[in-house]
Parts: sequence; C-alpha cells; structure tokens
Amino acid sequence: MKRVIRLVSVVATGMLLALWEGSFSALMAQSGPHLSIGPPRTNGWTQLRLAGATNVVWNLEASKDLANWKTIATLHALDFVPFWSNSSVLNFQDAAAPEFLQRFYRASAVPWTFASDWKNQIYFLFDPFASATRQDEPSLRWVKFAILTNEPTRVYYQDSSKYLFHYDFAAARLGPFKGLSREEFDRVALRTNGQQVVLGAVLFPPVSYGFLLFPLPSGKREFGIQFVGQDLYPREQIVRWFELVASSVAAVPDLRAIYMPTFEQSTVARANLDFFRALGIEVDTPARWLSGDVCYVGGWTVGQLKYFPADQIDGAYADGRLTPQDILVTDAVPAEIPVVTGIIALSPSTPNSHVAILARSYGIPFVYPARAEDRARILNLIGKEIVLQATSRSSGIAAARFSGQGPLRRDHGISGQFDALRHQILWRQGRALWTFATCDPLELSPGDCFLLRSLGRISRASLAKRQDVERGNPGSAIAPPVSA
Repeated sequence: MKRVIRLVSVVATGMLLALWEGSFSALMAQSGPHLSIGPPRTNGWTQLRLAGATNVVWNLEASKDLANWKTIATLHALDFVPFWSNSSVLNFQDAAAPEFLQRFYRASAVPWTFASDWKNQIYFLFDPFASATRQDEPSLRWVKFAILTNEPTRVYYQDSSKYLFHYDFAAARLGPFKGLSREEFDRVALRTNGQQVVLGAVLFPPVSYGFLLFPLPSGKREFGIQFVGQDLYPREQIVRWFELVASSVAAVPDLRAIYMPTFEQSTVARANLDFFRALGIEVDTPARWLSGDVCYVGGWTVGQLKYFPADQIDGAYADGRLTPQDILVTDAVPAEIPVVTGIIALSPSTPNSHVAILARSYGIPFVYPARAEDRARILNLIGKEIVLQATSRSSGIAAARFSGQGPLRRDHGISGQFDALRHQILWRQGRALWTFATCDPLELSPGDCFLLRSLGRISRASLAKRQDVERGNPGSAIAPPVSA
C-alpha cells in the first residue's frame, strides 16, 4: 500500500510540475516578485524578505556599487513546505552584510525542477532535502551541508536522500572539488591544515506518521547542528559556524538550535560547556530525542563480543585483538572504524554518521541499547560468542543463552534456530529493536564466515571492494580511510 501511495504521489507531482512549468511566466507576472530589507539583527546581519511565486528557485544577489553583482544565496520557494510557513514568502539573513558600508540586493527566479538538488536554506521540520526516514516508527532525520572557506557566510545544503555523503555532493555540485578523488577531498575537508570546506549536518527530531503516511510533529521544537572534522575545531570558530547554520534554518521564532558535537569534537564541547552556555548555546546529544533502544542497521550476525574504547579501536585492529569476525562494543562511535561483523554502541550515534550509512550498505547490524542495566549485561558478556539480531520491529527486546547443543550454521536457517531460543529469555523491554544469544560452542564452516572478513576499514571505497569480491576480483585487502 505504501509503495502505491508513493508511486501515485510521484506521478501526480510530475504532472502538476509539467502543467505549472508551462505557465511559469504568467504566474510570475501575476504574483509580482517583491524584495524588501528589514531592520538588521543585533549582530549586524541584514534581514531580507522575498515574496512571489512558488515552486521556483530564487537567485539572490548583492552588490556594493550596483555594477558588480555576486550571488549570495540560492533559495527554493516550494508549495510543499511546513504548515507554519507561507510558501510564497522567504526570509533570509545576509551574514556578510557587516563587512560592507552599503549593500544592494536583487533577485531573479527560474522554475524549480527535480534536478534542483542544493540550496542555501532549509525548512524545519519537513524539508524535502531531509534524509529518507523509516515510516514504520519515529526516526531522526538530517540534512548535510558544506561551508566553503572562501565563502564563509554561505551554507550549501545537499539533497541528503540523493547524496548520502558529503563527497558525492561536493564532487557533483561544488566547483572547487569537481574531479577530486575521495582521498584528496578528505585532505581539504577533514583536516584544519589547508582546509577548504567545513562539513556538517542539521539534525531533525523524530516524527511519527499518521493517516496516509503524513508526518506528524513529535512536539520537539528544536534541531541539532553537527560539524565533521578529524582535528579539533576552536570553540570560537564553532560558535561562528553554529550561528550561521542556525540562521539558515527557516523556522518558527521560538525554535531552539542545539549543538550536538560528533565524537571527534566532543572533547572541546565538554571542556567548554560554560563558554557555550554563556553564549546561549546548549550542548547535548541526540539521546535527548530517544525514548528507547535504537537500531541503526538491522540484520543478524555471529561473532565474539569484544569491547574497546573509541580511541583504542584502531590499535586493537592493528595488533589482531579485534578482527573482522568480532562484534565490536564501544563507548562511542568515531568517524571511521575497521570492518567488523556487528556494532553495539554504549552511547547514542546518529543515522547520518558514516559508520551507520556504510554499515547499512554492508548489512552490518548496528544498535544502541538505551537502558543502563542492558549495557551492563552486555559488558558482562564480553569475550563470549554471541548471535546478534537487530530489528526495527516492536516485538520486544530480549537476550537468551544458547545451550550449544548441535552446530549453529547459517545454511540451517539462523532465524528458526534463534526463535527456538526465546524460551530462555534473560530480559525483555517494551520497544524492541535488537536481541542476541550467547553461543558456546559455535560451529561454523569456512563458507559461513562473513563476506567482508578480508576488507579493512569501513569506507565508501569498501563498497566498491565488496562488489569486486562478489565478482571474483578481491583486489586490495585494506580500503582507504573513510571519506566525508
């Protein structure tokens, strides 16, 4: 039924767009596009108001002398915007205005098309660029962005369903990075030395779906902002980026922006909580939006449960203490980890993380148990062989022991064998997303081993390596580091 509704929606949208494009000039003439300047904000940023036709892409330009014009924003005025917004009116803040003694503005519009896959402003809460979300339960969504260092007052948002990774978008749409390899892009995006672009994401709280799959607000009038980087960013720079990104999210007046640092930036955030708080910036994690366990990637696997803190994962993998056949338990998930057969995070991650997206591509189960007692039980099972089964179904959460009677083989049908263990439940919870069983002894034939046992790091390049393996060309055993 869902598939039919989506198909009808796409066809209907396409028909309406075709009809609309034919009368674009007439609509523009009737609507009378209007650009006005409001009073500046306390920080000196000019507030602009743009009104006119809908389903158009506006090109907003600025000049200091009326002779030389420069594009400062590309904005989408669409009919399918949040219920609180007027689809024919756009409000935009020019963060570069304080740099000029005088500033003139003009705007022009072209028809919106399905190829319009980037812009400089997004809507809270239901922006069309927000990542695809499961429709069987509330889930966090995101829109990824890039800030070019030579355009420090402009945020480039990408269609995050079309472009899963920053690199894919930058290589396709951002001129300075066209033709760069992933490794070359990483060097100018993830390191402060020679950095040319700052990457990040806006996180939206979970929404539930009502009648006919229409998304209903979760009641959270707030959103999160993250910045991606392998090196620590200075706190003052984080504040400037944070204010810029927050201003580019069109929202109701009382909406709050929350700084939600990635693992690599959490050290600076924790050490400067008072500094951020004094500037009115709250620091927190997506856990504030969670009501139970989280299944980032569903599936099942078998392996030995091993715990390593995030900063020790690489070393453990290098010296053989952690192998591709193991299920990793870690306190936090960094930007990249070695390929393992399963991941259990003891603190919340986000579904927009590289590890989550790549684990989804590989089918690597990835979960976060929300209850402290459940995390403690997991730590008590470190070193044991387990079966990990992760699912987004709400049938309960359980752990059971396997008696070891007879071999446990994939070709015998793991699901049936696992279901037979349910009578030995150790604990259960209301919203159930994952379950596992300890297995001693565990008998697997060589062919039962996980497909990715010969690959190195979880990265987008590994996906191509996996395809080579499936075609009979294993290639290199170690993939390059993760890209943005």
